[in-house]
Amino acid sequence: MILFNIIIVLINVLILTVSYFVFKQKFDSRYLNKTVLDNTRKELNNFMRSINDATLNNCNVIEVKVEDLKKLIEKADVKISEFETLLTAECNKSADSGDNKISAVSEQNISPDKILAGYRKKNQTSGNNLLKKEEVEHLKKEIEKMDLLEKIRFLSNKKISNSEIKKILALPVGEFEVLLNVMNMDDKF
Repeated sequence: MILFNIIIVLINVLILTVSYFVFKQKFDSRYLNKTVLDNTRKELNNFMRSINDATLNNCNVIEVKVEDLKKLIEKADVKISEFETLLTAECNKSADSGDNKISAVSEQNISPDKILAGYRKKNQTSGNNLLKKEEVEHLKKEIEKMDLLEKIRFLSNKKISNSEIKKILALPVGEFEVLLNVMNMDDKF
């Protein structure tokens, strides 16, 4: 009988030990997975917040660019109206001079396109700021193995204008603006 009692006690101890490890494993797997999921959820929320911030910044950039374009259109309309008044004044002056000619402008066969081309030539900035082909090729060789953001930072540090950087890297305006925003966000953190 004592032997039977010892066997029953050993079986109970064995059952308790096995049940302890089974319950411990279930408990650990439930709560460890929960912490992993919570950490993943937090990281995803932070990532979504940063994407939302970048999107908001890009929308703001687009709105600013639209406003700038509207201002440029208004300036262009003012210039066009000034140009039209100059043309009509010139036409009236030639008609008042007593000549039987319709206008000095039409006699010289000057089209508005030619006048605008001349105006653009006068108001065009000199090409001193533009890089030479050799310089561009040299820069392209230097930035060959860099990623896109590193290329932009490198060229900016060389005091190259944004328009030149866009030309060198052959980037569309929108993509370039987005990359500048991303760079600005990286610099803040």
